[in-house]
Amino acid sequence: LTKAFKLALECVQRSHQENNRVLLREALHTLHACLIYDFVGTGHDESDDVVSCLYIPLDWAEHVARARAVNLFFTIYQAQWQVADGGEIDSSENSAASMCLQCIVLLVA
Repeated sequence: LTKAFKLALECVQRSHQENNRVLLREALHTLHACLIYDFVGTGHDESDDVVSCLYIPLDWAEHVARARAVNLFFTIYQAQWQVADGGEIDSSENSAASMCLQCIVLLVA
C-alpha cells in the first residue's frame, strides 16, 4: 500500500501540472482509498459523520506531514472550479474537487 500511496501522490502532482483531468481524478481516488485504509483495525463506519484521527504508517509521514502536500490539494481544488474554453465543471461526488476535499479532511484530521 505504501508504493500505491507514493505513486498516487506523484501522479496527482504530475497530472495537475500537465492538466490531465482524467488521470488526476483517478490518482486522487487512489490516494483517498489509501488514506482511508484502516491500519489499526478500528472499523470506522463511513456512514458516520464523525471524523476520526488519521492513522498512517510512519514512512508515509514525510509525504503527508509536508505542508506542500496539503497546499497541493487546495490548489487542485481551486483549479477545478476554473474552467476554460466553455467547459463544464464536474460537481459530481467523484469529481477531482470532491476527492481533493475528502483528502484534505483526512490529512488535517
